[in-house]
Amino acid sequence: MIARAISIRPRLLILDEATSALDVSVQKQILQLLIRLQRELDLTCLYIGHDLAVVRSVTDRIAVMYAGSIVEELPSAELTECASHPYTRRLLDSVFSVDDRGAKEIQVEELGLETAADIAGCPYAPRCVNAEIRCFGVCPTLQSAGENHRVACLFPLSEDP
Repeated sequence: MIARAISIRPRLLILDEATSALDVSVQKQILQLLIRLQRELDLTCLYIGHDLAVVRSVTDRIAVMYAGSIVEELPSAELTECASHPYTRRLLDSVFSVDDRGAKEIQVEELGLETAADIAGCPYAPRCVNAEIRCFGVCPTLQSAGENHRVACLFPLSEDP
């Protein structure tokens, strides 16, 4: 599929879960190939994926989506240190490592059937540990949270009590 896609010399290649079903060693080879193709063909790649470690390793910037909207955008290198949206933090906290060796407690969460259209405010508010009353009535837009970092959350922008 990669050969077919680059045969027409595109300027942009969109890869949706490009390595998700691959063995880890094959995954590494494919990612190295894609990085090389980007460099050699002056190709821009848009990676769509759930594996933050993979996406972070091959991208310059990351945009995290929840319920079809971007909730945070920042440089990939700053993901673990600077992410501030509660959903992004939750995604990062859910990543297991061989170093964890049972140190992390698995939290099971009951998910409701509500959709973004059912909620007047922030779509993540029903699951957010930081949600305030205003989060259920106001849908946040992306705001600057630092240099090259934007977040759609009312909580980091809240005034201190």
